[in-house]
Amino acid sequence: MDDSQIFLVDFLARWSTVLERRIDEARLRKSRTEEINVCPARDEHGEAKEKERQKERKLMKHQTAAAAAAAAATATLATYYYYYFQLLTAAAAAAADNTITPTPTPTPTPTTTTTTATTTTTTTTTTTTTTTNTTTIITS
Repeated sequence: MDDSQIFLVDFLARWSTVLERRIDEARLRKSRTEEINVCPARDEHGEAKEKERQKERKLMKHQTAAAAAAAAATATLATYYYYYFQLLTAAAAAAADNTITPTPTPTPTPTTTTTTATTTTTTTTTTTTTTTNTTTIITS
């Protein structure tokens, strides 16, 4: 086993211990809640301390729910870590075996573009003829 696998096993062992402890605490709280429900506390006049009992039950429910949520989140996290290390191990093994081959990049094919230009020139010649007739009238 390499270092990452040893780390994973150690990590999971520690968290499983923590989870077992939290589950045991939740079971203990549940049994205490059941005892409270069966044997309510009494004051000096023999009346049940209902408000204190309700507070204690509410607190127990919240603690039990929090412990269950923490256990579920930890189990999910442990699963993610397990698969993550599996991928790392597989990648390391593949790199050691040189089985990972890079995908070749396609070489671009050269393209030839032909451009033809045609120029047309049109010349227009305009001839203007001006004729001037001058008439002089002399009167005496």
